[in-house]
Amino acid sequence: MIEDLPFISYIVFFIWFIFLLLLSFITERVWARIFPGMKYRFFIAPGVIVHELSHALACLLFLAPIYKVSFFSREGGFVQHGRSRFGFLGNTLIAMAPIFGIALFLWAVIYWFGYSLEIKTIDFSASGIWPNISLLFSSAWELIKTNAATWQFWVFAYLVVSLVSALAPSKKDFQNAFWGLIAFFLVGLVIFYFGLDSHFIVNLVGKYLGYVISLGVMWQIIALVIGLPIYLIRKIF
Repeated sequence: MIEDLPFISYIVFFIWFIFLLLLSFITERVWARIFPGMKYRFFIAPGVIVHELSHALACLLFLAPIYKVSFFSREGGFVQHGRSRFGFLGNTLIAMAPIFGIALFLWAVIYWFGYSLEIKTIDFSASGIWPNISLLFSSAWELIKTNAATWQFWVFAYLVVSLVSALAPSKKDFQNAFWGLIAFFLVGLVIFYFGLDSHFIVNLVGKYLGYVISLGVMWQIIALVIGLPIYLIRKIF
């Protein structure tokens, strides 16, 4: 873990955050082509359910009225809701809630299946992107190689794939959260740049969110390692 988070590492953190979302979009596209149409919606059902329940829970926490919740439709799942009484902050957190909800649910899945793999946490102050990717990839590969002979692992892998495929915010969610994310980024930037009291943000970014990003990137690598060969075989034959 990072005990202190320098200014440049705060910038690197946001680069990794963007990379996490891009990986999620890629994973979603790959598996959507493996299971076209409504088949895909049912395939990623666990991820869709956690995604939408995260929105709904955030609506309750930030006092936004809920009008309708759907887990399965031709357009995908959705939560229709009004504006939060917390205004700009509440609406932003509601839009981005699935990122945190799915990450926490991944914790529960790992615990339930008893995998004691030590997740390698990205070091935002370390030697760059590629060494970190290599470390996460080797961790993912070791997990697959060690457990591939058991049916429990493949149930676990299915749940992981469905969850990470539903991690990224929808286009509408991203639009709702965009300016809020910019505001959060700028506030943190000012705090780190001027050396203000940043203990809370250091813990939030360097510990909790750092682990969330590491977990998300690692499991999306697993999903792509499993999904890309299947996609290529379907495309060829």
